[in-house]
Amino acid sequence: MERTTQIGAWIRVFTTVLLTACTGGGGDGENASNAPAIEEPKLMPDPTPVKYPPVLWDQGVEGETEVLVEVSEVGDIVNTSVAQTSGYAEFDSAALEGVRRLRFTPGKRGDKPVAMRVRIPVRFARDSSATVGTPRSAGTRND
Repeated sequence: MERTTQIGAWIRVFTTVLLTACTGGGGDGENASNAPAIEEPKLMPDPTPVKYPPVLWDQGVEGETEVLVEVSEVGDIVNTSVAQTSGYAEFDSAALEGVRRLRFTPGKRGDKPVAMRVRIPVRFARDSSATVGTPRSAGTRND
């Protein structure tokens, strides 16, 4: 029974040392990487710039296109591309055209503005026309 207790104690010590090494903890409670916080680019308030393609509206077609947007360190849109197609070229083109008119505040790493990519869903629904969704992270451009 005593040997089992000793083995259990060694396992706890080993686990503590291993966890400390993996997380970078040195007893001071800080993460070894001390990586600065990353703040995503934010969309500036603007009426929806995306127009529902009339031909698809008339046909009652709905869909969603996800657009990948590269935002510069000053908040300008550098590039746009379709990250996920709606299956309709008209929706994809309208989403790209509308998203290019959006404005952003730049993303930040700590206090420093950095170029980043975000994914923006653009939903085409007959009950609400075309709406731009909340940007989601797609990573920094200079990883």
